[in-house]
Amino acid sequence: MKNRSPRGRNAGVKHGRAVLLPENIYEIRRLADEGMTRIKIAEKFGISRGHAGDIAGRRSWKHLPERKGRSNNSTKMSYEETLP
Repeated sequence: MKNRSPRGRNAGVKHGRAVLLPENIYEIRRLADEGMTRIKIAEKFGISRGHAGDIAGRRSWKHLPERKGRSNNSTKMSYEETLP
């Protein structure tokens, strides 16, 4: 099928039940990076908390490239950095 992604799946807006657009995904990522909770993101976009977390964590919609300006270094501390 010509409308499938390279991995053979309908991903993103090509998926028949997709609710979000790429612009929404970039905004969700930005809001999460700025500290907005997954609950508030989910409410704002009408999606589940789990889906909001997957988008923010780049586990879903990962076929979309990162926007310029986002560093690869997360502002969140790793577990090891929190240890005394």
